[in-house]
Amino acid sequence: MRVVMDRDTCTTILSACENCFATFLLRGCVPDRGCIMAVEDDGHEETTLLVRYAGNEARVVVTDENRELLAYDGWTRYVEVAPDYFSPGAKKPQSVLTSPDHMN
Repeated sequence: MRVVMDRDTCTTILSACENCFATFLLRGCVPDRGCIMAVEDDGHEETTLLVRYAGNEARVVVTDENRELLAYDGWTRYVEVAPDYFSPGAKKPQSVLTSPDHMN
């Protein structure tokens, strides 16, 4: 099976993405997440996860032997280019100015 995950469609921060990814893996890769764009039968017994993020792509093979390790380590440990903390789909927090003129 081949699963395509697009991090850029998600609005969560990276730590929440990793938590969601762990749940996805530990519950049998059921495609019930908003970032799962496609699930295809490629004729292979193991699951190949194609992760797309910020113009990058990474392939992670999920087997029964490494499923738990991947879940607890997170997908970011297995990609060459580190993802941003905020996904492109996320609304970044605004900075708050605290100058003496604005304080009571």
